[in-house]
Amino acid sequence: MEMTFADSILVLLFLSSMVAISKYRDLLRGVDKTSYKHMSTGLTILALTFLARLYNSQGVFNEVPFLSEPLFYQLTSWIALIAGMVLLVSGVTVWLPLSRAHRLYNQERIERLNLVKSIARLTKLEARTPVIMEKALELIIEACRLRKGTVYAYLNKA
Repeated sequence: MEMTFADSILVLLFLSSMVAISKYRDLLRGVDKTSYKHMSTGLTILALTFLARLYNSQGVFNEVPFLSEPLFYQLTSWIALIAGMVLLVSGVTVWLPLSRAHRLYNQERIERLNLVKSIARLTKLEARTPVIMEKALELIIEACRLRKGTVYAYLNKA
């Protein structure tokens, strides 16, 4: 009886979490689309797993060929629990501050790499130094989101 009560509470908890996530879907998808998918899938798997445990404790699966065997049922139950928890944790960790800082760092790194690639492409096409400097400064202003006055003041100091 205690197990069925705990399973029913967990089923209600996961289902209410799914309702809360679906209510704020647009806000959550604005942060990261894959994290929303992982969280909703993980919560669905966990809710179905605990619902199956609840039905199994009531004896509903006694007549089903594979689910009536305890080893097969326990194996699929544990696989579903592990998969659901991994997906849920994978979706939740996107909103941790460390994950946000790492994602921002990777984005800045990609922008810098694109800047270096475009300047390298520019130097292969153009042989005149003033044109290369002018275009490179324009690319730096664009990529680093700097103001032209800041770059001009920096160039005058150098």
